[in-house]
Amino acid sequence: MSASTAWTPILQPLASFSPDLAARLDSSFQSLRKMIMTRRTTQVWETELRKNLSGSDYVDIGLWLSKSTAMDTSILPLDTIVQAFLDVHLLSHYQQRSSALRVLADIQKQIDNLKFGSNGVQQHQHNLLEDLTEVFSDEEEDEDEDYMSTPLNHDLSPPSSEPHSPEHKRQRISNSQDDRDVSQLELSPSSFEEFDGLPIVARNKSKWNKLLRSKPSYWSKKCSSWAKSLQIAFNHRMENTTEDHQQYYQSVVDVLREMRQVLPSIFHDEAWKTAVKTSNLHEIIYLWSDPSGLIIWKSSFMQILMRKHRIHEALSIVLFFWIPQEVTNTWAEQDFFEIFPFQTQGIKIEKSKDFIKALSKNPDIIPRKAYPSSIFFLLSLENFELALEQWLICGMENLGYNVSFFKAKAERKQIYDNIWPHLDQMVPSFFEQLESSLRVIIERSASFRKLKNEPAKHILQNKATLNATCNKCSNLAPEYRCVQKIEVTPQLLEKTYLGCGVSLAEPKDQMEPIPIPHSKPGSKDIQQIMHPDRLNLVKHQWNDKILNNCGMQLSLIVKKGTEEILDFWIYNAFSDDIFKKLVSHHSRLQHVKALTRGSQFNSYSQGKMIPKGARLPMGGAPGDSYAFYTGMDAVTQAELEALFDDAEDSMILSEAGRLILFNVYKELEDTTANGDRLGISGANTYYCNNYTSPLHRDDDAGAGLCAQYDLQAKSDLCEYSFTYADYRIYLVSRSNSLWSFRGSDTHGTMLPSTIPLTEKDRTIARQGGQPDGDGVPPRVSNGTHKPATKTNTEAANKHHRARKTRKEIHDYWQGQE
Repeated sequence: MSASTAWTPILQPLASFSPDLAARLDSSFQSLRKMIMTRRTTQVWETELRKNLSGSDYVDIGLWLSKSTAMDTSILPLDTIVQAFLDVHLLSHYQQRSSALRVLADIQKQIDNLKFGSNGVQQHQHNLLEDLTEVFSDEEEDEDEDYMSTPLNHDLSPPSSEPHSPEHKRQRISNSQDDRDVSQLELSPSSFEEFDGLPIVARNKSKWNKLLRSKPSYWSKKCSSWAKSLQIAFNHRMENTTEDHQQYYQSVVDVLREMRQVLPSIFHDEAWKTAVKTSNLHEIIYLWSDPSGLIIWKSSFMQILMRKHRIHEALSIVLFFWIPQEVTNTWAEQDFFEIFPFQTQGIKIEKSKDFIKALSKNPDIIPRKAYPSSIFFLLSLENFELALEQWLICGMENLGYNVSFFKAKAERKQIYDNIWPHLDQMVPSFFEQLESSLRVIIERSASFRKLKNEPAKHILQNKATLNATCNKCSNLAPEYRCVQKIEVTPQLLEKTYLGCGVSLAEPKDQMEPIPIPHSKPGSKDIQQIMHPDRLNLVKHQWNDKILNNCGMQLSLIVKKGTEEILDFWIYNAFSDDIFKKLVSHHSRLQHVKALTRGSQFNSYSQGKMIPKGARLPMGGAPGDSYAFYTGMDAVTQAELEALFDDAEDSMILSEAGRLILFNVYKELEDTTANGDRLGISGANTYYCNNYTSPLHRDDDAGAGLCAQYDLQAKSDLCEYSFTYADYRIYLVSRSNSLWSFRGSDTHGTMLPSTIPLTEKDRTIARQGGQPDGDGVPPRVSNGTHKPATKTNTEAANKHHRARKTRKEIHDYWQGQE
C-alpha cells in the first residue's frame, strides 16, 4: 500500500485566513501584471513578497496550507511552507489551477514521507523531504526529478519490474488536460518571453517540455537565455562583499533546474544541438567548470552554489548527458598531471618545507566553505593527489607559485611523505602561529595517520598475521579457538517476508506495529512479527571463555562445501582506547537530519540513522546535487573537529575490515572510489541510535561494514541481534562488535520487546553514579553503518566523469569533433 494521503487537496481562499495578507498578495499581482513575465520578474516578485512577511503571516500561511491539504503541515520546514504558498498562488494567478493542486499534493506526499517513509527500495541517503522520482522512458517522457536520474551511459530503459526495484512514478492527480494538445494547455504563452518566465514547478515539467518541443523556434532563444543568465552571474564571481547576491544565486539554480528537465526527444534533436552551439552556452559552462573556481571565486553566492549544488560540475554533467553515447564512449580519461599546462614561473615548490611554508602563509587556499571534504587533503597520498588535481595546483599557481615539480609521481610522493618528518621537527611556536583552522587540520591529520595503525594491533594481539596460529588458543579444542567458522548455504528469502519483524518475545510482549497511514484495522499491509524458528534462522553468538582467553572472537561465515568467506563477525573488535573514542564521537554528533526509510520499514522500524558524507538527495531542495549533507560544514573550529571525528570513525571500521576480510574492504573502497572523501574513503557512514529494522533489502552497490558500540537490552531475547536471513542465521550482538554484510541481501535486526529492563540487563554504568529517571535502565543500541549506496555511487561517478572530460565536453559542442 502506498503511503499517500486519501484526501484530495482543496485550494482554500486565503482571505478566509488573513484578509490583510490576501489584499497584499493581490496588490503584488497587480504590480507583476504591469511587467513582462520573465524568470527575473517572478523572482523579484517572490523576493519582495518574502521580505514583507511577518510572524503572524507565517501563522496564517501555515493554517491556510493545513486546511488546503487537510493535513498537519507544522512538521514541515518554514521555508517549504512559504514556498508552497508562493507557488500555489502564482500558478493560480496565471490560471494553472491543476498545477497549483499538484503543489498541494506534493506537500501531502512530503508530510506522508516524513511520518511514514516512502515507497520502494530503501535508499540510505533519503532526504527528509524525499520525493518519488520518475526515470526517462521511451513510452512516456515525463521527467519528475530535479536531478538527472539516469546514469551517464544514457540508459533510458523503463523502470525494472523486479520486486525490489524502486517505484519511481508519482501518484498522479487526475487531469484530463494533461493529454490535450499543447495549444490547449492551461497556460499557452503567446511569446518566448512569457515562456521564459514560466515558474519552475515539479508538476509543470511535462507541460513545459511539451510546449518547448512544439516550439523549435524557442530553442536557440532558450539556450541564449541560459547563457546570458550564467554570464551575468559569472561576472560577479569575484565580489567578496556583504552585498545580497540572492538574485544571481537563484538565476543560476533556475538555469540548472531547467537544463536538467529537458527530455531526450528534445536534446537528441539536431536542431537542439545547433541551438546549444550557436548560443555559446557550452562556452560559459566551460568557464563555470574551471577547477580554480573553488579557490578564487570569493563571492558568497558562488561559495553556496559550489557547496550546495556542485555547480562547477553540475552544469557540465547536463552537457555531457546531451552528447550521444557513441561519442562519449570513445573518450578516455587522461592523467591530469600529464595534460595540465604547468606554469614554470614563480616561487618554486620543490620540497616539503616549501609547501608547508606556502600553506602557512595562505591558509585560505583550502576551500573549506565551498568544499568541506578539502580539509582531508593531508590524510593520505591519494587524498593529496586528488586535492592537487581538483584545487590545490590551481590555487598555488594563482598565488604565484611554480608547482611544476608536482608533475612527476615520484616527486609528488616525495613531497607528501616528507611533510610529516618536517612537521615533527617544528617547534611548538610554529604551530601556535598558524591560523587556527589550519592548525586544527594539520594536527588532526597527523593524529589520524597515527591512529590508522591501531585497529590492526588489537586484532593481531596474539598472532603475527590473521591466519597465523594464536598463541593463546592453538592448543585448545576447536570450539574454544578465537577464529570460528559458520557454514551456510545462501538462499534468497521469499519476498513475502520482506517487511516482517523478527523477535523471540511472546506475542503479548512484542512491539506494536507502526500504523500505515489510512490503513484499516487488520490490514494485510501490516506485516507480522516472525519467530526466528519460522524462518529457520540458526542462532550464533560469542563464547565467554574465548573472549576471556584471547580478548576477541572472529566468526567467518563460509559458503558450505567451499573455502569461500562470505562475511565475518568479530566480538571485541576494538581496543579499549579505540572503543572509547568511537563511543565518544557517536555521543556528540553534529547536526545532520536523520533519514526517512522506505515502505519496507513501515511497520517495525524505529530509532534514528544519521548520515555522514556526500549524497545525492532524492527530491531535496531545488537544484540539489551530490554534495556533503547539510550540517557538515568546515568553517568553524567545532565543525572541523566534528568532521575529523567522522573521518576517524570511518577509517577505523575500514582498517579493521581490511585486515579481517580484504575482499569486502576492497569492494567497498573500489565501489566508492570517486565519492567525496569522508576522511580517506568515498563511502558514507550512518550513525545509528536505537535503530531497528524489519527484514528488507537495500539498493546498495556492494558490500558494507557495521559496528555495534554500546548495547543494553534484553539479552535473553537477543534484542538488536543481526539477521542474515539469506544465510538462515542470526548473530547475537553485544557491545564492541564489527561485521560485514551486503545490503542487497535480506537482513534486519531482532526487534526489542516491550518488557522493561532490569538491573541484570545493565551493561552501561549509570551516568555520574545517579539512578535512571524511573529506576529502569534504558534500552541503548548505538553503532555505525558504512555501505556503498547505489544512488550516491552513481552520482559520484557522474561528477568524476564530467570533471575528467571537461575539455572533451567543450570541444564537442565547439564542433571540433
